Amino acid sequence: MTAFNSVGESLKSNSLAILAAKKADKPINLRENSATTTAYQIGLLWDDGNYNGGTPIIDYRVWFSVSGQNTF
Repeated sequence: MTAFNSVGESLKSNSLAILAAKKADKPINLRENSATTTAYQIGLLWDDGNYNGGTPIIDYRVWFSVSGQNTF
């Protein structure tokens, strides 16, 4: 990077290597939490994948199917 003013251009600054975030690994060990499963709700437990993509996980989406109709 350089700076400009009315006199001209500065020397170049030092280089910087940046690693952009990547997609996280999928959650693993999905299992039922029978302590919270009732006729009206399903309790689920899972573990984070091994790699978070370089940034904290902020959300999970749970998909399920009822009579062949997918929803989440």
